[in-house]
Amino acid sequence: MKADHSAEEAIRQIKDLGYALKFQGRLGEERQYTGRILAVNKEIGRCDTGSAAIRKIQNKPGSYNDFVRMAVCGMDKAAFEGLKNMLLDSYISFSVVKDDDITLDIFAEKLCDYFCAVELKTGKQFEKMLEAYVNGLDAMVEPCIAKTPSAKKNDPDPVVVPRSRKYYEKAAESKSKKNPTFTQLTDYSRLMLCLYTAVIRNNGGVIENFDYSVESLDPEMVINAMKKEEVSIIVPFPKKKRFDLHERYGMDECSLVISIIMLWKIINGKVQGECAHE
Repeated sequence: MKADHSAEEAIRQIKDLGYALKFQGRLGEERQYTGRILAVNKEIGRCDTGSAAIRKIQNKPGSYNDFVRMAVCGMDKAAFEGLKNMLLDSYISFSVVKDDDITLDIFAEKLCDYFCAVELKTGKQFEKMLEAYVNGLDAMVEPCIAKTPSAKKNDPDPVVVPRSRKYYEKAAESKSKKNPTFTQLTDYSRLMLCLYTAVIRNNGGVIENFDYSVESLDPEMVINAMKKEEVSIIVPFPKKKRFDLHERYGMDECSLVISIIMLWKIINGKVQGECAHE
């Protein structure tokens, strides 16, 4: 049973998040356990803002616990409220705790519960969730980045690489690294989300330049645009939504949740970017 929670709350959480599904194995596999399940235990650490947490930041986000500690714990009040308002009820819900009583510790613990439920539902580890998030951003941004023009024969002037292309390639280099650190994940997210914001403001058209400052990021606008993203399947069939939000605890929904968290993490960091033109 978790600290500061009643037994009834713990039992309700076990049922709501389907922890018992862990014993059933994946589709097509033989059940790992066929008897009666008496109880399921899951321990989540609380937010730590001391020296231990500082050391954690240097680690790689190999688990959702580490990711939540590094991305959410330590947020200031404004960023936490923004994050909570975008996730609460749509993706995260509390059956007992009132909205005004939700602290950063409680919310971080609930986020860990959410990612645990995704693992149970999909059978995929958290690193695969991060991979899906990173690949999803790339799929939305890359088609809208201006290409580098070809060099003209006998032209002494050097080819000018569009600023958006130069920074996209920096992000792509970071994306190619295996097991990125949390800092690398944050840098990649900031670049790609700023590029995507420029694409949105350009009505989905190709961009040559973009605003790299944190002030350019509007979480509501970015997430709403992501929800409207479409992908082509096979002609002549109509396009479908890139993110299937009908599946609770699915990978598509999880990618949006990670996007929301990273947006508010970047905003919380108050990273000062460059102006639109160098």
